[in-house]
Amino acid sequence: MSTYLVTGSTGVVGSAFVERLLRETTANVVLVIRTKKDQAPNERLEALLRFWALGPDEAAARARVTVLPGDTEAPRLGLSAAHWERAASSLTHLVHAAAIVKMTLPIEEARRAAVSSVQNVLALARDSRSLQKVELVSTVGIGGRRSEPLPEEWVETPRTFHNTYEEAKADAEKVAHQAVLEGLPVTIHRPSMVVGDSRTGKAIAPQIFSYLCDFLTGVRVHGVFPPLTRARLDVVPVDWVTGLLLTSSQEPSWAGRILHACSGDDSVPLTELRERVQRIARQQGRRALHRVTLPLGVFRTVSTLSRKVAGAKGRQAAKLLDILLAYLEDDQRFENRKTLELAASKGLRFLKPPEYLDAVLQYRSG
Repeated sequence: MSTYLVTGSTGVVGSAFVERLLRETTANVVLVIRTKKDQAPNERLEALLRFWALGPDEAAARARVTVLPGDTEAPRLGLSAAHWERAASSLTHLVHAAAIVKMTLPIEEARRAAVSSVQNVLALARDSRSLQKVELVSTVGIGGRRSEPLPEEWVETPRTFHNTYEEAKADAEKVAHQAVLEGLPVTIHRPSMVVGDSRTGKAIAPQIFSYLCDFLTGVRVHGVFPPLTRARLDVVPVDWVTGLLLTSSQEPSWAGRILHACSGDDSVPLTELRERVQRIARQQGRRALHRVTLPLGVFRTVSTLSRKVAGAKGRQAAKLLDILLAYLEDDQRFENRKTLELAASKGLRFLKPPEYLDAVLQYRSG
């Protein structure tokens, strides 16, 4: 019997992955969950069960789930000595999906979230007696600012980054690479911008994609846009990410590989995404504006001036807009040919963005 220990089960990728484990396998599942806002780990599990809506299968699924109070940033994952020993003696698979996806954290705080958690997960992997596989969720953002497509391999070259989240994740990959060289059966998963399920649009919480789509309605910027003509967005549905995670966990030969869960050459032009966002907004009786396009420099100046008179909510939106503008300056591309070939060999079908974007947009707007 397989036993999966999963971190990040309350996040978008982690929650979808655990749901998949419960629906598609007979594995036991151990969740490391921290207390948050006075909500105990078991209470957070109840929220997950409501989201999963397992129906008649819920009781059987619940019996396969064990919750361990912990914190991935703390030594030994914040687990008690007894819980650490229990995990080390029983787990066969480790899936690390926990992450703090904030782009503006101070670098040391970002590293604590990204690097320390990977170190702690790998410490458990080293102590485990029946370990078969480790899956670490990274990001294509580790490529930073580069003029060439990001390859499906380790990146050693010096580079600059758009934000501290990317930089910290790149540092975490260095730790993972060393573990691979030591012989640990680790696979790295680099998703691009994760969106909802390709069939239903379902996601447990809004992601950056939701804020981007809010911007693309034009309402918050009064219909004024920076130039989007050359800009493209690489998105990936969460079920593709979890499909790769689950398949990889069952493939020992994939150890040491780097998988790109992204749309690659099929990334969506932002002009096309804006059209979709505005069409669906109008269908749902919401406002959508596109009045004028300003040169990027002029748009930045107008944005800077407007935020000075904005309230707290407006200033938060402005920070998110700054992140978007930084990406607009680059033509980011990510290779995924090797990953698609591996996935196809296991019967996984890749969907292109036009096949699922409407479902995602309608779910987040519903």
